[in-house]
Amino acid sequence: MLKTDVKIEQKNMPNFKRMLSPQTLRQAGQNAGEYVVAYLSPYAPSSSANTPPAPYYVRGRGTTYASGFNDGSSENMLQRWSVKAGSNVTHVRNTASYSGYVSGLQQTRIHERRGWKSQRKFMKSQKELDGMGRAYLRPILKAGGVK
Repeated sequence: MLKTDVKIEQKNMPNFKRMLSPQTLRQAGQNAGEYVVAYLSPYAPSSSANTPPAPYYVRGRGTTYASGFNDGSSENMLQRWSVKAGSNVTHVRNTASYSGYVSGLQQTRIHERRGWKSQRKFMKSQKELDGMGRAYLRPILKAGGVK
């Protein structure tokens, strides 16, 4: 069972961390984690896998067969994201058993071709890394009086 799991660590910043409250650092980590979720969580456009003829997959429900029976196998990946921020580490996780294959480091080619964003693409995108950095810095700058 693979899950999407992103870890954001604050390393080699002892002086910096002493100047800031744990609450400010947690908020910074929370912001960074929410930025990652906002990037990874949107569903890719529907494809032929999501429309008849049967069998086809109905997002949020599961696989529908020719008889009309839906097996209810969806784990509703969109609703399974969580961000847990501490003052040193932030964990971003999706607990759907298949999320690692859809948006994690084990993303399969078919999901990539269908337009699902991945953890690997995020880490290779300077634009997204910059955006996460800005999200992280917002509460820190605010704590320092910078608007």
